[in-house]
Amino acid sequence: MTEERIVRLRTNRNNIDRYRRLLKTNLSEIERQYLERRLSEEQAAMEMNMERS
Repeated sequence: MTEERIVRLRTNRNNIDRYRRLLKTNLSEIERQYLERRLSEEQAAMEMNMERS
């Protein structure tokens, strides 16, 4: 696995953790929808990066 791929996976993981933490807070419905969409996108990106390994 290349250094670049490791950095991408770490970034994905950090973003996923941050979005999950934020989803536990008091949010408007629009904010919640945005974070859920971003969480889903980050999870998909992480899976794609792992498959390329």
